[in-house]
Amino acid sequence: MKHRLEIISGEGRGKELGFPTLNFKVTEDFSYQFGVYAGWVTLGDERYPAAIHYGPIPVFGEYFPALEAHVIDQVLTGEFKEAELEIDEYIRDVKSVKAKELIKQITEDVKKIKKILEV
Repeated sequence: MKHRLEIISGEGRGKELGFPTLNFKVTEDFSYQFGVYAGWVTLGDERYPAAIHYGPIPVFGEYFPALEAHVIDQVLTGEFKEAELEIDEYIRDVKSVKAKELIKQITEDVKKIKKILEV
């Protein structure tokens, strides 16, 4: 299912970890279970594979739902106000891991998502 969503400012932690994300304003009709998903982000006319996280971020002590997408193998330039988010496949539950384990977990997630999306 596709969702047109507003892009909002994040904390910049994904970028610090080597996995920059687009952060989205969660709308009331976004009714997915918390977890990590394989999907796509469309910015303008370009469609990119993405690792999508929806839910709390316990590793940083955040327990309200966040929605963010790491665009795989791309360096995005420019300012974007909205994007189309397309969720394809559920990957796993949100985990509470230690900060040093987070990079390893995200790396594994991205590898799995690339296989699923065939990129």
